[in-house]
Amino acid sequence: MPDRKFSSSLSRFLFATFVTVLTAALSGCEGLPPVQSATVASHFLYAIARPESVVAHRINPDGSLVAIPNSPFPAPSGPNSIAAGGQFIFVGGWGPFQGSAISNGQTITTYRQDPATGALTVVATQPRDNLHLPLFMVSSADARFLFVVNESGSLEVHSVAANGQLTQVYEADAQFHAFSAPVSHPNGRFLYVWAQENPSQPAIFRFRLDPGTGVPVEVLQIQTTALSGIRITPDGRFLLAFSPQPDGYDLCSFSLNPLTGLPPTDTLNQAIPTSCVFAGAVPTGIAVHPSGKFVALTQWTTADGSTGTVVVRTVEGGNLGPISGTPQDVGAQALTPRFSPDGKLLFVFNHLTASKINVFAVGATAGDISTVPGSPFDMGNTGSPVIH
Repeated sequence: MPDRKFSSSLSRFLFATFVTVLTAALSGCEGLPPVQSATVASHFLYAIARPESVVAHRINPDGSLVAIPNSPFPAPSGPNSIAAGGQFIFVGGWGPFQGSAISNGQTITTYRQDPATGALTVVATQPRDNLHLPLFMVSSADARFLFVVNESGSLEVHSVAANGQLTQVYEADAQFHAFSAPVSHPNGRFLYVWAQENPSQPAIFRFRLDPGTGVPVEVLQIQTTALSGIRITPDGRFLLAFSPQPDGYDLCSFSLNPLTGLPPTDTLNQAIPTSCVFAGAVPTGIAVHPSGKFVALTQWTTADGSTGTVVVRTVEGGNLGPISGTPQDVGAQALTPRFSPDGKLLFVFNHLTASKINVFAVGATAGDISTVPGSPFDMGNTGSPVIH
């Protein structure tokens, strides 16, 4: 049995094999110096780390990061996935080891976030009797449901009570061989995942959800080669994904029907993109600006990921425009670009021998990015973070 590993929210697909998970091994945790007094802040950054913990940092207005009091916070055994929704942070864990095997201890732990200080308090723990590791998790837009993809390739839906307790209300049909990280539509009616009904037929599947229970009531396949890195624009009008090409990948946008959540198709039932642009040889992540005007792309500029860059493109009516400024270096194994909720900052996580966060200030008009003083910030050996 290999050592415990984090699963990043990245799904990087090779044209033939569609590899879906990049992992980053953990070998300890070193945080930033703790802040000396509680400071009211609107945004915080959380990342799972070893030993079993959740590292938390306050995001200052200038983009700098400072560890909040009492960070790191205890986490379930073998933490491997993290999500945020409403007033809660969710962390999934492997469970303890017995010799070389994982014992029956997989859990999802719910933390309540203090909105002023960012401190976390455990409010619920859900044991998992099916021994399936929660690889990817995402909250619904209204924070009433938590969608989980487990290591068996199944999709789970959990309702979130006001006190943070989780109740599983659905698990997908076992006909699917694999899933990527789920993406929730802003209107709460649809969920999108990359999946395979058999290894030779990957596709994007759109789940239509019951608004009251969060349970899928219809599943339809979107036939397209654009599969990995799925994102939805904040207005819900467009789906973005990477499409493999002979020399790398394109980034493509697809308009979505507001009633069906589906893109237009041609006579062969293939989804018709609104726009496609080249995204590099090994793209690793997509982030859409809260305004919907820009999209940030990370890519490895060497095959082994020892160097990487981030660029920003404009988006208008689903049309992907030219790069705003030149590509910015983001170091080794660049993953997981994320904009701050106010759109003023862009964060890019990277991991090779140690985890770092590159932070950029974002121009409100052109979307140009510039490195903030002190960036990149050392996060210790952590998994890909969430901002909340």
